[in-house]
Amino acid sequence: MVAYSSFQMGGSQMWIWRGVFTSLLAALFWFGGAAVLAFVKRRWPKYGDLILYWLGSAVIIGVLWFEITGHPPLMAFPPRTTTENVGENIKTWAENLGVPIAKQTAPTDVSFAYAVTSKDGLQIMVERLLNDKPNYVQFATGVTAPPEIQTLLSTLTEGQMQTLTDEIGAELDQERIAFSFSTATPTKIPNNPQLNPQLFFSLEEGIPISELNEQKFAQSLDDINFTANFIKLRTKLLIKSLNVAKSTAAASKSVTQN
Repeated sequence: MVAYSSFQMGGSQMWIWRGVFTSLLAALFWFGGAAVLAFVKRRWPKYGDLILYWLGSAVIIGVLWFEITGHPPLMAFPPRTTTENVGENIKTWAENLGVPIAKQTAPTDVSFAYAVTSKDGLQIMVERLLNDKPNYVQFATGVTAPPEIQTLLSTLTEGQMQTLTDEIGAELDQERIAFSFSTATPTKIPNNPQLNPQLFFSLEEGIPISELNEQKFAQSLDDINFTANFIKLRTKLLIKSLNVAKSTAAASKSVTQN
C-alpha cells in the first residue's frame, strides 16, 4: 500500500484498542439494559410493558432504515468530496498516508496540480482540469524505461517492437488505466556512436470527484505505481523472449540451408 509500515502498524493498534473498547461498551449496554428493564418490569409492570413495546418498535424501524439506506441509524456520514474541497482533501489524504506531496504551478485551465511521490520514487501528477472532464481528478505519470531495457531495445526489429507494444497494451487493457508508448532515437553525441532507441510510456487514470475519498486516493496511487513497475518488468521479459525466438528462428534457418 501507499502508506508506510509504521503508519499501518499504528493504525492497526488503534483499531484493536477501539474494537476492545466498543465490545466492552456493547456488553455493558446489553446486560445493563436488560437488568434495568427487568427491574422496571418488576417494580412498575405498566411502564415495563410500555418500554418493551417502544424498544421493539425502535428495533423494527432501525432494521427497515438499514435495509432501505444501507446505513445504520444515527451513523455519522463523512464529508462529501466536491469540486470545491477536493484539492484540500487530496493534500490532507496524502499527509495522512505519509506520502510526499508538492503543489505545482498550474495554468489557468487547471484547478490544481500536485506532484505526489510514491513509495518507489515514482512521481505521479494529480490534477483537475477545468476544460477536460472537470468532474474528474486525473492521476498521470510518465516513465522512461531503465537503461538495461533501453540497451535491449536496440536488438529488436521494427516488427518485434510492434509486437512488444501490442503484448503489453493487451495486458494493460484489463487494468482500466489509459496508457501510451512512444519511442525515439536520441540525438547523436560525439564520441558516442551507440544510439539505442528510447522507450517512454505514460499512464493516466481518471476518478470521479464524487467517488473520491482517502481509500480511493491511496488505491489510485497504488494502481499507477504497480502498473509502472509491471511495464518495466514485462518489457524486459518480452524483449528477452523475442530475442530467444529470433535466435531460434535464425538457427533453424541456418540448419535448413546447410
